[in-house]
Amino acid sequence: MTFKFSLKKLFYLTIIIFCLLFLTNNYRYSRHQPEIILLDIPFTEPVEQIKTINTQKITDLECANNTLWVKIDKYVFLKRSSFYYLIDYKLIRFYYVMNTYATFDMTVDVKAIHKRNRRVLKHLKKLTLFKNAFEYARGLYKVKIVDLDFDLNINDMENVELYVKFYTSSLSTDFLNVNVKYLNITAKPLDPKKLPEVKKSSVVCSKIFYLNNLVDYDNMRWWLDLNLQIGHETISFYENLIDMNYFQEIQSYIEFESFRCFPNFLKNRNSEYLNSLKEITYRNVFSYASTDIFNVQMTNECYMRHGDKVKYVALIDNDETIIPRLDKTYFTIEDFQLFMTNLKFDNFKQIENNLKLVTCDRYDTKGHAMQSYLDELIDIYKYKNVKSLYFQQAFYLKNDMVQEIFDLLEKKVEKMKNVSNDLIVLENKNAKSEYLSFNLTFKLENNIDLEYSKNLVKLYRNFAKPFIKNNKESFGKVSKNYQRFFALISMRDNEFLMGKSIHTTDHTNPLCIHSLCGRRDKLVSFNHGHLSHFRGSFKFKNQVYSIRQIIFDLNYLNCFVKPLLK
Repeated sequence: MTFKFSLKKLFYLTIIIFCLLFLTNNYRYSRHQPEIILLDIPFTEPVEQIKTINTQKITDLECANNTLWVKIDKYVFLKRSSFYYLIDYKLIRFYYVMNTYATFDMTVDVKAIHKRNRRVLKHLKKLTLFKNAFEYARGLYKVKIVDLDFDLNINDMENVELYVKFYTSSLSTDFLNVNVKYLNITAKPLDPKKLPEVKKSSVVCSKIFYLNNLVDYDNMRWWLDLNLQIGHETISFYENLIDMNYFQEIQSYIEFESFRCFPNFLKNRNSEYLNSLKEITYRNVFSYASTDIFNVQMTNECYMRHGDKVKYVALIDNDETIIPRLDKTYFTIEDFQLFMTNLKFDNFKQIENNLKLVTCDRYDTKGHAMQSYLDELIDIYKYKNVKSLYFQQAFYLKNDMVQEIFDLLEKKVEKMKNVSNDLIVLENKNAKSEYLSFNLTFKLENNIDLEYSKNLVKLYRNFAKPFIKNNKESFGKVSKNYQRFFALISMRDNEFLMGKSIHTTDHTNPLCIHSLCGRRDKLVSFNHGHLSHFRGSFKFKNQVYSIRQIIFDLNYLNCFVKPLLK
């Protein structure tokens, strides 16, 4: 009897411990979230599926024979194309993905061969001088960036091929090709007879995407066009069962690699390899977070792949972009707030004329405009040794949500006369969809804020709404997800958010997805540019905002939407 009772107590104790661990992990995860909680589940409307999409499953045997991943231990894999010898840093960098709990010892052979006569110039064996540049673990996955200090001491690197071979206690690889490059902007060219080339332009390194339907494809196409219009030269991402023919007109500007045959360490697995993100349960926050492992691996590869060619690398998602704002001709936040508190016109045309819609000639040249903007930004701030630029955020509100917000705001403020730090709560309890729900608390500090609130409603009623209606045919060309011009600006930097940074390419610092990799570099004023979010859905925490944090973004409308409509 005592034995049965003890087993019962042990069973309940196990349940209690499991619940405590679950709650602790949830707390640890939630405490690093920003003031706006971004839903983990991408929202798309149920529409017709893309019929040309390739959904064919690749078998384990095909993956095993695939040359993309190299197995060096039971639960340790190397990406074949991701070995780099950085001449100016005298190191070989490589990335591997492993099971979090795997342990192993490793040595490396390095061989340098002359391209023309195939003579072995150097052959060093059993090297072990490794140092971990970075590691990141989520769940059963860990990605490690490892450097091997190594100086070839060869002058003519133009004619050298470099190879590495890995050994563990259980396996060894063939000799694998290493990409040889200078990373630093002031480094010498591979051929000493050539003059060094100054790196130019900016590239977007984004994450793994999967597109389910025509809405997803339209949103993706607009995001690509928008970033090209802003001035990035190339947009690089990892496609996951995407029909790239849909983007045929701009394929010369985009670079993509396939997400296939990724080592599968998940529990209850049905195969040795993952071929789709859909094989991970997105409604499970821990499974969703584990995809960061793949993205950390791939965005760092992208940075290294482009580091010797471009000057800047931007890390953003496919519902985000960096909106430049630099010249005085562009409305600053203060300009807009001052205009709003003095708005006296009720007529649509008067408002339109008074807004003095800006010209945007500086952003017309694709490829180098973003580089020029960032160069000028660094010069204005007199920043030295810049590694990363971090931007404050603006969350663009869906039009259906905007209408309800201003309907409620109008009812709240129409009878208010004198205010002093008054709080107003805007909540749509009967939202048709969770993706349109909101619960916002705004502070009105004084009568100027009250006037600002009333003029926001006036601007929406007399300008924004009729403007969109009168240009319905033109705006029909814009992906619905990007037909948003009112934004809630957070006035916070993006310390704990995904990507959302621009990095220089003259350093070997690793790039992170959800954090700053333990460092804070250069912050950019909202008046000089911001990070835009066009989320399919988001929820707001119980946070008090100033009513002045709602803006109408004329710069986005005039500089980037209108040119794409032509």
